[in-house]
Amino acid sequence: MMLSVITHTRFDRPDLLERCKESVAAALPENAQHLVIDGNVAFSDFGKLRYDALACSEYIAFVDDDDTIHPDSLKLCYDAIRNNNVALAFTDEQIVDSEGKRICPMISGERSYAGITSGVRHAHHLIIIKTDAIDARVLDLHNKYDAGL
Repeated sequence: MMLSVITHTRFDRPDLLERCKESVAAALPENAQHLVIDGNVAFSDFGKLRYDALACSEYIAFVDDDDTIHPDSLKLCYDAIRNNNVALAFTDEQIVDSEGKRICPMISGERSYAGITSGVRHAHHLIIIKTDAIDARVLDLHNKYDAGL
């Protein structure tokens, strides 16, 4: 499996998780998989869960259980990361109403590698990572500085 989409959940928001799973299923490229993993841990242990998920595939996408993704987003990010020899591809995040109308951007600020890696919220919507670009020092830095993976 080249691409695994990982959703960590506590299973305490079944309606949101079901919406998430439906949106990922609609966006999942051929030969990719969606794994829903119990993430019922303290926030301080969440980085370890994400780091451990990197062992699942050559490319990992993280989609939170309360998010939905556009049907083209996985394919576009996956193509971008493979065709441009980069280690990371991501989408922007938006708040939309129940009809899908955009309300406002979720976050504002810089859209750069430094900007999106400066905190957990900055890579909240969808991020695809080439897993061999990440080494064990990332988890050490996350634990030491409470930085995003």
